[in-house]
Amino acid sequence: MINQDLVRTFPQLQEAVPVTRHFSKTCSIKKSSMIDEIKLKHLYNLLDKAKTISAEYKGGYSNTFFSAEDFHSTLIESIIKLKTGDYSQINSLWNWFAPTSSWDDFIHLDGIVLGNEIFELLDELNK
Repeated sequence: MINQDLVRTFPQLQEAVPVTRHFSKTCSIKKSSMIDEIKLKHLYNLLDKAKTISAEYKGGYSNTFFSAEDFHSTLIESIIKLKTGDYSQINSLWNWFAPTSSWDDFIHLDGIVLGNEIFELLDELNK
């Protein structure tokens, strides 16, 4: 069933035939519905904002990265891989944007809303 809020926002979904999503635990997308494509495009936009914000930070430390610069360069690589179809990146991104994880360690309150929004989308795509 298609979410009616999405249909109001994207009328072309009215005629869409839902396709069952198949995700493994490593989140490789085998089939994707139109709704998933919309979510992915929105995720790409949010990740581009995160990439821009993370470029402004220096130093720091998290359990996964030695510095904000290290996080930023790895984030860029992951975004590129995701945009070229490597959906296994969703797992890494999910870990980095989870509450109190790498994103919060480096960006703090400046990016909390964006980080939460990214995490919610990743969480939906990771199911």
